[in-house]
Amino acid sequence: MPKLRHIDLREFPYAVTTVTASREPLFEESKAADIILEAILFGKRERWYYFLSFVIMPDHVHLIILVSP
Repeated sequence: MPKLRHIDLREFPYAVTTVTASREPLFEESKAADIILEAILFGKRERWYYFLSFVIMPDHVHLIILVSP
């Protein structure tokens, strides 16, 4: 697997998007959406990042985060 280049700019927000396999609308089910929500909140509680905004859509998730120092 190739190593991806990454710029670490802690003072700037990151836009993060992830999609489900084959864009299946998995998060239409509230149980699946709750699992993703809990994962997002876990990262916040662990202070891995501060989130500015997020949205959970049926087949993808968007986050705007600041990486913790």
